[in-house]
Amino acid sequence: AEASPVAKKGRGRPRKEESVKSTQPEANKQEKTEQKTNQPSVEKIVNNEQISKAIGEIISYVSRESNKPSSESSKKDLFEDADEQDDEISKNLFVNISTKKLNSKFTLKPKAIRLSHQFRDVSKLRTCIIVKDQLITSNETLESIENLNLPTLQKIYTIQDIKTEFKNFEKRRQLHNDYDLFLVDDNVFNILPNALGKTFFKSNKAPVPIKITKNKELSLESLKNQLAKAVSSTFYIPPISNNIVIKAGGINNLNQDQLVDNVQDIIATFNQNDIRAIFVKTTLSPALPIFYADKI
Repeated sequence: AEASPVAKKGRGRPRKEESVKSTQPEANKQEKTEQKTNQPSVEKIVNNEQISKAIGEIISYVSRESNKPSSESSKKDLFEDADEQDDEISKNLFVNISTKKLNSKFTLKPKAIRLSHQFRDVSKLRTCIIVKDQLITSNETLESIENLNLPTLQKIYTIQDIKTEFKNFEKRRQLHNDYDLFLVDDNVFNILPNALGKTFFKSNKAPVPIKITKNKELSLESLKNQLAKAVSSTFYIPPISNNIVIKAGGINNLNQDQLVDNVQDIIATFNQNDIRAIFVKTTLSPALPIFYADKI
């Protein structure tokens, strides 16, 4: 079977959904706004200064280590390029959260966390979207998507394309290397592990489910919004463990304050009472603690 046509790389950005006009009187709206403003903010379990100090120490450590002669490289993932692994070692900051309870539920479905500062370079990002066969039935449908000028979108495959064109390992490896971000119609997500292999999901490019249909039809507005959300989010697959590692950004493309905001965004998605400890690290640096629970 022949693959679906390539989606043109867009220059424009998705438009934000228009807010629904409220019928509430202006006086009441102003009163509610003031009440919201005067409400005390939820106390953070880790203060920004502590996170910033730890990140600063990590940046200094990585800078020192990068100036040393390179040592023998460790075993590389078959799905990763050498350049990708070097970038991850030297540039990516991770939040390591240890929880009090062990997660015993197996899943391959990534969870998304919207970040204050996106760490992906949208000028270079290559996004591939995999959709249900019935959503792409004609070139007119593809043209309507292309006319949206969605930034970063370079290819659309149907699930049938994936099943027929990427049966062998080398083809899957090539697909993995051709794109930076994989998004998949939530309706066919459960088919992908068999179609692409579980090794694909263990890489740093595990396909992320998105909701792009309305009344079982493709929604162009949802597609725009979901793509924008994905680009500015970080993802992780909940492990069968009480140790969760989530990328917060790159120390090379975000400043310390921006990294602090992203770390706080990640921490805020967890129940404070379930957290045992929190660390920040790169794959090259030691893990520096920024929080320990009083009660284990």
